[in-house]
Amino acid sequence: MKRHPKEFVVAITLYLLSGPTWALGGPPSHHEAIVQRPAYSRLALESELRLNKGQKWQVDDAMMLRLRQMEEEVESYRGTGVQDAQKLGKRLRATLNKLVSDCTMHGPAHDELHKWLVPFMENVDALNRESNQAAARKSVLKLKNSFQVFNLYFQ
Repeated sequence: MKRHPKEFVVAITLYLLSGPTWALGGPPSHHEAIVQRPAYSRLALESELRLNKGQKWQVDDAMMLRLRQMEEEVESYRGTGVQDAQKLGKRLRATLNKLVSDCTMHGPAHDELHKWLVPFMENVDALNRESNQAAARKSVLKLKNSFQVFNLYFQ
């Protein structure tokens, strides 16, 4: 029995998951799929982040600017309640939406960035859903840790 490449399996999965969207004017773009379908994205993230031949991946300047803005927001966050955390989450989600819609990266660096970005996006969405301070604090800590990982693999 012949195994199918991961890309084929991911493409078929995306096609099956996005059926109703096709009826409304065509398939979603790659970036729309990332924003709208975290379940699909998780399927595409089977492998762990890797360096680029021992070096950090290069992120284009426009993307890096937004990423650094979010990192600064997360690192400087000193909120005291769930509402403060949700405000942070809403600001991060707005920046993420711009980051994804304005993405011009392609190739392996783009693919590696998505491996980091999708779990980050899921953590931002989780922060927006938190209803108690302890859980919100934990979500913010996950975001801080995520940027530590980002800085190990990207520049």
